[in-house]
Amino acid sequence: MLIVELKSEALKERHWKTLMRKLHVNWVLSDLNLGQVWDVDLQKNEMIVKDVILVAQGEMALEEFLKQVILSFYSQNLFKCHCSLGLFCSFCHMNVL
Repeated sequence: MLIVELKSEALKERHWKTLMRKLHVNWVLSDLNLGQVWDVDLQKNEMIVKDVILVAQGEMALEEFLKQVILSFYSQNLFKCHCSLGLFCSFCHMNVL
């Protein structure tokens, strides 16, 4: 059921914004309720919603994979954060290391 899938932790604010743009709605995410979601006719827009969910789940899987790679490198002393490494530095600040 799509309503249950929309509760996924994979859906970040950017995914909700994409969903709103594609559904032509302007929700206030902090005030979003089930009635507003139901009003967009989820059955009619099922493919749009599923596509956004699929992208979010894929990004979450990639993020988890990258965290594991960084942790593996770090545990084998192949990687040290010096906060000048750009992308990898963000993992330090995400408490991956």
